[in-house]
Amino acid sequence: MTPETSDRDARAVTDSIPGRPLSWVVMGIGIVLVALGGFVATGEISGLLGLWGLSMIVGTLVVYGASALWHALG
Repeated sequence: MTPETSDRDARAVTDSIPGRPLSWVVMGIGIVLVALGGFVATGEISGLLGLWGLSMIVGTLVVYGASALWHALG
């Protein structure tokens, strides 16, 4: 395997992951919301922050999985 081939393969793998930077940002926001809900907020807002954070995390993973499946099937 030549260095050009390995670079091309690395770019192909990176390009095949759709919306990768945005996915990481949304996951980060979801984790921050869950942490705020668990450790900072009290009362009903604590549950809302946790629910929003978990729904952002799960939604991002579902969209990522569906998009990866879409790209794999062509």
